[in-house]
Amino acid sequence: MSIIGALVWPDHGVICSDGRRFGSACVRQNGSVVQPAQIERDNFDKTFELDGERGIGAFCGLLSFGGSAVGDHIREIASALAPNHPDLAALVAAVRRGLKQRLERVDPGEVMFTERKVDVFLVGPTGPTGAEMRIYALRFCPSGNAIAHTAWTYPLGRKRWEVRFLGDGAAQKAATQAAQADLNKPGALRLGQTFVAECLRRAIEAGGASCGLHPRGTDPSCGGRTFTRSTSC
Repeated sequence: MSIIGALVWPDHGVICSDGRRFGSACVRQNGSVVQPAQIERDNFDKTFELDGERGIGAFCGLLSFGGSAVGDHIREIASALAPNHPDLAALVAAVRRGLKQRLERVDPGEVMFTERKVDVFLVGPTGPTGAEMRIYALRFCPSGNAIAHTAWTYPLGRKRWEVRFLGDGAAQKAATQAAQADLNKPGALRLGQTFVAECLRRAIEAGGASCGLHPRGTDPSCGGRTFTRSTSC
């Protein structure tokens, strides 16, 4: 399942992911695993940047389909809006519709319907003046014969910072604890963007060290190299 994180504070935002990618498991229609998923590589970048400096993002769960990574699908959906809808909120709405449609059209010979689960973070400036940093979280998962999608919005508001994680449940818990411990230190945000990005990277590593096993395999679901991207208002 992997682990991804998003962090915003006044004027800045950071995205981070682990680098673990698994190959496909061989699964029967009843859900039983014939051959477990194996680690394919540990340097797969699950972060991406939207064109026109409109934001950054990360994804986990199903990492690719139709010959493209999920991040590339999102960038393609977003590029169709430019330049008419530069606001991140409008872009998020388009990604919800577009990625749902693409996941529903995947060849079942490539990805079984039950395995089409994706979590996404999008981070960037939004609002009337484009001066408010915000985290958007999206979840896509099978429901009956369709792909259901849910969205959460985490505005910074009056808080000093906002941090969120998606992916493996145990990894999320450990990453949240690590990030909060770092960010609650006196003067942490005054140490600058590089330090805060490093806090998120360390949190992702802490999450990876505490994660569960891949749901279709026998290896830890998170691990490998960490990747980060930053944005600002």
